[in-house]
Amino acid sequence: MTGKAEDASATAGWLRWRKTHAIEPGTPCAACATELRGPYCYACGQLAENFHRSVWHLLVEAFESFFHFDGRLAHTAPRLILKPAALTREYLDGVRAFQVPPLRLFLVVLLIFFFAGSFGADERRAEMAKVLARSGAPTVLVVQGAGAGLPALKTSDWPKSLRDTFVTRGLEKALRNPAQFRMIVQEQMHSWAVLMLPVAALILSLLFVFQRRFYVFDHVIFAMHSLSFQGLLLSLALLVSNVSTAGARVMLLIAPVHLFVHMRGTYGISVIGTLIRMLLLFVLSVIGFGALLIGLSLVSLWTMNGH
Repeated sequence: MTGKAEDASATAGWLRWRKTHAIEPGTPCAACATELRGPYCYACGQLAENFHRSVWHLLVEAFESFFHFDGRLAHTAPRLILKPAALTREYLDGVRAFQVPPLRLFLVVLLIFFFAGSFGADERRAEMAKVLARSGAPTVLVVQGAGAGLPALKTSDWPKSLRDTFVTRGLEKALRNPAQFRMIVQEQMHSWAVLMLPVAALILSLLFVFQRRFYVFDHVIFAMHSLSFQGLLLSLALLVSNVSTAGARVMLLIAPVHLFVHMRGTYGISVIGTLIRMLLLFVLSVIGFGALLIGLSLVSLWTMNGH
């Protein structure tokens, strides 16, 4: 632990160039003149560094500050992938100085996921539209328009009570302007995706309702770490799917294995108990996330109807 503390405090960051700019201990703080004893002034909190540096160093520091990249990333990322239970248990046990905050990690992974999903999105939608068109399933959700060979929306066969609702009007407008509807859905997804976190925490609370040694806070941290890894894995699978669909499917097999190791190690439960909870988690997650998708679709149609 001492080695970690020394590494973290030596530079207040993981970029090597910052070591050359740290002010020596014993130097008076420039802000309050207190004798410095470390990388920060213990009296006023100012960073003990000399900011007379090159433009390149300032640009790198701005990049680090904007993305919050520091030594914690090098500690968090490998453990999230290889030792997720140890990462979560460390945080729950109070060892937090060397970790990227779980919420920040979760939000950054969401950005990565949306970025990865933008590659090859049109090709995936077109392929999905063809499959649904061949199967005869409702294809409104894909919203590719007549150019993709989808059947037109006929509301004349619908019950009278459903012909003049915001859903019907929204669907008609979506089919007339699929690009605008996709843009609305993507905008809504950025907000609705965050709701996965409370849904997952609620499900975990139900699964461990009789285990009084765990609290909602424990489940929230576990959910943030687990969703962060699953989001990274899915992002990578989306990118790989543009080259090899089979390769992407094989990658997704890692998800349940990782979840098993993460859940069993974090909660300290038996193999059977972990497998049962994983099964229940899958079923309840399908229901919960399905409800989120329905809500997202309705809000998107409501927004579309207002345009």
